[in-house]
Amino acid sequence: MCASKDTINSVFQKTKSLQTNASSQFQISIAVSIVVTCTSSPALTLLEQELANLPKHLPSILDYVNASVHAFYEQPACDPFPSSSAAPFFLRALCPWDYEMNTDLNRFPPVLTVAKCKCRTCLNSEEYKCSPVLYSVQVLKQECNHGIKRWIRKTELIPVACTCIQPLV
Repeated sequence: MCASKDTINSVFQKTKSLQTNASSQFQISIAVSIVVTCTSSPALTLLEQELANLPKHLPSILDYVNASVHAFYEQPACDPFPSSSAAPFFLRALCPWDYEMNTDLNRFPPVLTVAKCKCRTCLNSEEYKCSPVLYSVQVLKQECNHGIKRWIRKTELIPVACTCIQPLV
């Protein structure tokens, strides 16, 4: 079943409305499965244009986040951040972290802000380890099977912060 141009336009208008009006931007659930052909068509062109015109960043302290867990094993040695009330909370934590942008054009939303731990160990102890705090979020992933594109709802585990934990023995 293929979606018409009007159907796709309607879905994206509703999606944008949900995205800007949601009280918790982490829990946008969109019960939509859009199917279009993998070949060039007006409906597919409209879908690609809508995805390209989505906002790159929505203002929020904890934006949508997504990151691969392997990134946390590549952290450099960590220097303590000077304690200052002007510094953001995520830099003053015992396991400080940064935010990065994660882009996947086959996902809706295509751009997510992700947390990445800056340190392997906690600033106050070499015995404790920094670990990502993961959050389960629903996204739409684009798949193409047998010449048909579909948007499928999937759940991804994403890091939103970092915390100090006792390592498993």
